[in-house]
Amino acid sequence: MKYQISKFYPKLRQILLYLFLIAYLYFLVHILLFKNVAITDVFSVSRIIDRPLELIPFKSSLDILTNGRGFAMIELLGNIIFFVPLGIYLKMFKVKETLLKYAYLIFAISLSVEVIQFTFGLGVADIDDVILNTIGGVLGVFIFMQLESKLKSESKSKTVILIGWLVIAVLVLYVSSRFIIRL
Repeated sequence: MKYQISKFYPKLRQILLYLFLIAYLYFLVHILLFKNVAITDVFSVSRIIDRPLELIPFKSSLDILTNGRGFAMIELLGNIIFFVPLGIYLKMFKVKETLLKYAYLIFAISLSVEVIQFTFGLGVADIDDVILNTIGGVLGVFIFMQLESKLKSESKSKTVILIGWLVIAVLVLYVSSRFIIRL
């Protein structure tokens, strides 16, 4: 019986990791591209398109922090935190790269998101987002590298990441249910 479970577990873990990847990518696309505009309204002729563009590094971040908006730190840290899983997944599925190559790839993905935001008027295209997203993605790569180094096993590292995703999913569901009950 033990042999059958141990033979099946890597496949189950891989399936669950892919399911969490799909959920993460859906969440990321929704947050980055469709936070202010419904997907059905992207090409609507009646939509007024505003294309703000910020190319001066850290100008908007400093503005956010100095103007004391309520969720300023959450907004800035969110740009980092939202890309940590991307770095983890890139390292998990593309093992043989240097940290610098991962940084370039994450930078390119983040820059692509900002170009899409600008092109379709889906949000503010901001160089700070690219910088902070890249930091978050590289942090994710580093986290997975450290896990592999400490656990000395890619398989064990993937298991730890899966357990982390399960804990996060339970917490999100719990918080969501508490929020919905209050409405």
